[in-house]
Amino acid sequence: MTTQEITLNQSSDAGLYTKLLRGRYVTSIDDGTITLDDGTELYIHGNDGCGGCESGWYWLEQVYKQGSRRARIMSAYVGYDEDDKDAPSVYTIFVMVDGNPGFLPLATIRGDDGNGYYGTGFTLTATVNKPPAPATTATPQDIIKALAGEHPLPPIPDIRGREALLNAVAYTLLQTRGFDSPLRITGPEAQLFHKLTSSRYQQSHGPYYEGQWYGFKQATLFYFTDMEDGVSLVLRDLANGADAYAAKLYAFTQRVRASKNPIKTFVTGYALKGNTATVNGKRVPATDLLLSEVCGFHGDNISPKGGYIPYHYFFYAAKTYGARIIKHREGGRGDVTIYSESQSVWAINTQKGTAQ
Repeated sequence: MTTQEITLNQSSDAGLYTKLLRGRYVTSIDDGTITLDDGTELYIHGNDGCGGCESGWYWLEQVYKQGSRRARIMSAYVGYDEDDKDAPSVYTIFVMVDGNPGFLPLATIRGDDGNGYYGTGFTLTATVNKPPAPATTATPQDIIKALAGEHPLPPIPDIRGREALLNAVAYTLLQTRGFDSPLRITGPEAQLFHKLTSSRYQQSHGPYYEGQWYGFKQATLFYFTDMEDGVSLVLRDLANGADAYAAKLYAFTQRVRASKNPIKTFVTGYALKGNTATVNGKRVPATDLLLSEVCGFHGDNISPKGGYIPYHYFFYAAKTYGARIIKHREGGRGDVTIYSESQSVWAINTQKGTAQ
């Protein structure tokens, strides 16, 4: 058994807190250290402030034992509030527990920014027990097989290195699925793809511009790794620029924004015909665009011919309030996703998010 340290703070994305805590529950609290059922230990340290005044000092005020074997944590986020006490600033780590309609506090951290020069908030250090990784027999050729599915495998030479793998993936998608046909792979093949394609600057997503195969039309490969370690991929034809792509993107995001519900529900990675899909008996907008594409995670200059996509074409508020996949559907039916431009999608019951 090995251990891994994960460090978060008051500004960390709610998705990271959810990934750390989802499926877990608190088994014990000892001198401020929170122990989860899988042995993970959470240590919360308030910000150290000014050495000669009270500015910037924060401390762990209260910890709560949340969840149980039958009611586990589903999601989490950090909230901020102020009151009329001497130290008025309070950060709270909230968790949603299965079966509970609202969010419950896991820990509160209190303090005072004072003059604002000495920092704020807290640091959460998680020591996670990592079981030995099972030996995997997946190979780059297995990734190609997973992508091809039931289609005949195209001729692929030996795959050596990141560029060769991405090139082979793009070629396989073109030969077996064509452009604008997204898919998601899971399991050892997805894990190996992520491992082999991760780089210092692009840890979990493209784009990758392919143009090295003889007779292979230049194409752009988009991919990203989701919180369940699945990999979604799609091939785009942007050889003549991104104008048509940008228009398609903007038309979709505008359709979603037209909903009066503050929590917008839609489907991304939709490989079937049509631009709507059924979610909980309601028709919602659907697109073959990946979630990473509609949120602008690939950047705004995605075409090999250049040209920028206006920022407001994307769901730009995803970096503030989040965009949350709540269900992966098989058979090309895409990912049910919620998004908001006014509140954190991690701070709601997902059933409310899909009620239109």
